[in-house]
Amino acid sequence: MGCRNDTEYSNDQVDELFKQADKATNPAAAVKDYEKAHGVLLADLPAIPLFFPLETVGWKADVGNVAVDFDTYPNYSAIAKRC
Repeated sequence: MGCRNDTEYSNDQVDELFKQADKATNPAAAVKDYEKAHGVLLADLPAIPLFFPLETVGWKADVGNVAVDFDTYPNYSAIAKRC
C-alpha cells in the first residue's frame, strides 16, 4: 500500500482491488474497484483518524452534484457540469 503506509497495513484483497482498478478500461469500472477497496479499508480501519483538516470548497453555478466526503475532499467522480 503506497509510500505513506505508516501502520504497515497489508490486505491481499485491497491490493488486488487496486490492481484491478489500475487496469480498468473505463473510469466507471475503476471507481467501483476503488470503492470496494475503500469499503475493506474502512472495515479493517488500520488507523483511527483523530482529525481531518478543514477544506474550503467552492464551485460555479453551472457545476452540480458537489458533495464533500467524510475525509473532507470533494467526491470528484460525482461532480457534473450543468448545461
